[in-house]
Amino acid sequence: NLQMKRFQGGLNKLAETQRMVDDMKKELSRMQPVLEQAAKDTAAMMVVLEKDQKIAAEAKVVCLKEEKETQVIMEEAKVIKDACQQELDIAMPAFYAAVDALDALNKKDIDEVKSFAKPPEKVQLTLEAVLLLLKEKSGWDVAKRVMSDSAFLTRLRNYDKDNIPEGLSKKLQKWINDENFTPEIIAATSTACKSLCLWVRAIDKYSKVAKGVAPKKAKLAVAEEKLEAAKKKLAEKQADLAAMEAKVQKLQRSYDESVQKGKNLEAEMKI
Repeated sequence: NLQMKRFQGGLNKLAETQRMVDDMKKELSRMQPVLEQAAKDTAAMMVVLEKDQKIAAEAKVVCLKEEKETQVIMEEAKVIKDACQQELDIAMPAFYAAVDALDALNKKDIDEVKSFAKPPEKVQLTLEAVLLLLKEKSGWDVAKRVMSDSAFLTRLRNYDKDNIPEGLSKKLQKWINDENFTPEIIAATSTACKSLCLWVRAIDKYSKVAKGVAPKKAKLAVAEEKLEAAKKKLAEKQADLAAMEAKVQKLQRSYDESVQKGKNLEAEMKI
């Protein structure tokens, strides 16, 4: 009986082992298609990843090229802008000095000039130049009316020196070329008119320089417009590149997860 029991126990263990083997075969049979599908999915994902990585790499090359081209355009625009500013800087000290002279004037100084019933020749000469620039009619009565305006000095300080008509500029040369129309000579008659004379001459000097710079300014406007277009194009390329790189990174993570999933399945099948 003991021998029979041992024999039966051995048979039972063999049967149990067989069942376990059969179960493992079934499990392996079930897992095999999953592993094969995972391998296919990973391979397909790798194809897409390599394709998108290539596209992203090409987009990056284009971006770098656009950046270099934009930098060149920016430098060209800066050269033109600096040239314009360099020329304008020649006239600006005289203009600022004239504005400072105007700032030094007060109502008493202006009232002193207006007090003349018949102005001295140098005073008349100066005010006629001022009236011309302000596009006012000539005459002492007009000059007194203009000076009586509380905004008179403000008009001079804020004068549109960048847009003086060519015809007006030519008329002004009558005063600019007059040897008696200098701050030193005018000062002998009126300190206030000396400041006005300084202002007239500064405006004329600035206008001449500005007109000489005008072609450069026009060229600068074209260069800046080109630069803005280049910046806009570059920004679009950079946005496209950023989107592509984000897509590649996401795909890379999915691919890595898929590879790991395949490795885990293989490990399970080996157990």
